[in-house]
Amino acid sequence: KLYCQTDGMSIDELLGDDDVVVLESGKIQSNNMAFLFGFITASIYMYAKYCPGNFLADDQYETLLVVEEANRVLTGESQAGESGIQGQSIFEEMLDQAAGLGLFVFSITQQPSKMPTSILANSGLLFAGRMTIDADIEIMLTALGRDTKFDDRQIKKFFPKSPTGWFICKSSRTFDYKESEAV
Repeated sequence: KLYCQTDGMSIDELLGDDDVVVLESGKIQSNNMAFLFGFITASIYMYAKYCPGNFLADDQYETLLVVEEANRVLTGESQAGESGIQGQSIFEEMLDQAAGLGLFVFSITQQPSKMPTSILANSGLLFAGRMTIDADIEIMLTALGRDTKFDDRQIKKFFPKSPTGWFICKSSRTFDYKESEAV
């Protein structure tokens, strides 16, 4: 139960029956917001993992989870390793395994350079739109499989000039090397 109370709300109740549920942080302080949304996000994944039949069971609904400002919520080994904690974080595992459980996770950030590299590495699809900060451009070029110093200088120049709504996309969930090429 959320909030550790007997009359609290379960994850299943929070998700509802084929509903759209939006959780807004409002004016919650940044550290508290990261903890609460991280807790809820991890709880939804753990529910999907241990629920009989996952979100693919007949009595469940496939679920889409969108995490906006993901750089403030999702943590990975590249951040945790600094404090001595080792191993795969719950968020790395979630991005890697959730789709097979019927939970589809979209993490959105306007600052990819602030995302842990291990989170980017476990993302199956990458969409990179207009960016102007050099650190963001370089991290996305690396995530797209490019050499930031040598390869595809035209892509590096494209990001700041990219029209609104245009993206470079890459899938890492394929066995054909031609299909994994960024487009």
